[in-house]
Amino acid sequence: MSDVVLATNGLTKRFGALVAANSINFAVQAGERRALIGPNGAGKTTFVGLLSGTLRADAGTISLMGRDITRERSDRRVKSGLVRTFQISSLFRSLSVLENAYLAVSEHLGTAREMLRAASHYPDVMGRAEEVVTTLGLSADMHRKVSEIAYGRQRLVEIAIALCLRPKVLVLDEPAAGIPSDHAALLLDVINKLPANIAILMIEHDMQVVRRFANRVTVFVGGAVLMTGTPAEVMSNEHVRSVYLGQSGHDRFTSNSFSA
Repeated sequence: MSDVVLATNGLTKRFGALVAANSINFAVQAGERRALIGPNGAGKTTFVGLLSGTLRADAGTISLMGRDITRERSDRRVKSGLVRTFQISSLFRSLSVLENAYLAVSEHLGTAREMLRAASHYPDVMGRAEEVVTTLGLSADMHRKVSEIAYGRQRLVEIAIALCLRPKVLVLDEPAAGIPSDHAALLLDVINKLPANIAILMIEHDMQVVRRFANRVTVFVGGAVLMTGTPAEVMSNEHVRSVYLGQSGHDRFTSNSFSA
């Protein structure tokens, strides 16, 4: 990993007197697996909202592949390769898994406006959709409605749709939230097998998930970056222990989350 694919410089967002993002300098490299952690209200969601374009920065810049995207619309950022999934799934639940993927590929390739034509007219679109669905281990559910499959597998569908958009940077917003532990393990296995060239940012509260996923961790506190380091460096940092977790979470942080 040597190429920075996403970077911010002095990124700032205010909501009245509240500074939700305070002059954030941040960089992630191609292929990096970066976890974003911090207590509630630390600024993680605001930060990824600024990255994805759902929020507008008051100051600072965002660059993707060396190009300034600070003022670009969300859809243009997606076209450029910055794709975000959300904590609450927003799939077309009445459509099949494959149909959801097909729509995502169609949008990415610019054929969505011609959807009145049969899918057989676009074998490349269907082929790409089937490839991604299969890669995510969803072949058995390919023709089932999203509403008919387990919630954990719906999260896989959400990631499949993101992959259909060919991201260079993929932002996952608590992908394991609300999923039983056995399904969460499957989800994490799939995430760990995603293409190595994609940089992945993950907002996550579960430290065991962070330990299994990340090679770098950025800690947010009070709308600012407290530190960035390896999981082991974050685990051993006294400031992180006291500010991020507090005394009640100290033992859980050291004995369970990052234990070997």
